[in-house]
Amino acid sequence: MGGDTAYLLDEERTVGRDNLVVVPLVLAVVFGILVLLLRALVAPLLLLASVVLSYTIYSKGCGAANKSEGVHDRRC
Repeated sequence: MGGDTAYLLDEERTVGRDNLVVVPLVLAVVFGILVLLLRALVAPLLLLASVVLSYTIYSKGCGAANKSEGVHDRRC
């Protein structure tokens, strides 16, 4: 098989797998650095939670809708 469809399917699978591996790894490293710098456990958790929550809201809301429809909405 070949062509654009096969390429897009391979790319989607690769990006999905990378997101499952890379995102938790980056969050763990950033958490470790924040713990060392702030010398606390609660503050780094709150900081990471706010970033993850913001990303989730954006990706499920404005970002996801605009990507799928190819529309640029200035409100987002």
